[in-house]
Amino acid sequence: MTACAGNNIKQQENPTEQPKPNKTIEVSNNSEIILSDFPVEPTTEPSMTSDVETSITATDKEPKSNQPKIKIVNFTFDKFEITGDNKDLLKQHAEFLIANPSYVLSVNGHTDYRGPELYNEKLSLRRANTVASVLISYGAPESQLIINSFGSSKPVENDDNWFQNRRVELEYSELYMVSK
Repeated sequence: MTACAGNNIKQQENPTEQPKPNKTIEVSNNSEIILSDFPVEPTTEPSMTSDVETSITATDKEPKSNQPKIKIVNFTFDKFEITGDNKDLLKQHAEFLIANPSYVLSVNGHTDYRGPELYNEKLSLRRANTVASVLISYGAPESQLIINSFGSSKPVENDDNWFQNRRVELEYSELYMVSK
């Protein structure tokens, strides 16, 4: 299940596929932004004509500034509340997004395998939405957040490590404007 904090952003779904290093964001005629997994080679000279379609390429690479090192927020069983230590961590991530507008942050919610699949999907989405809400409350722009819900489909190492599987992972991608 995929959602987005920005108003006009949709992500093409395929939760069983591993994330790709390159993603393309296309801007349609009605200003809707669509993410896809088809890479577009970035160019250095964007066209200024109105009949040229514009797209944005996202690549997973290390940022030029101080990206927070910790990128996982863990949760207690069946909960989606943020603790004090995690609030400090999320404030660092919000400050990074504010200082680096060319980056987007995927907020990926997960659960352990206990409980029905549909319930876990909804719980992982609540966790991701809670993290996104805290980031926004610290000033992170909604347009830089992409919310994903994976339920229990992507466990860390093994299913029995319940605490590590109850998490939200934060993954950065940098965007480049290109012409087609």
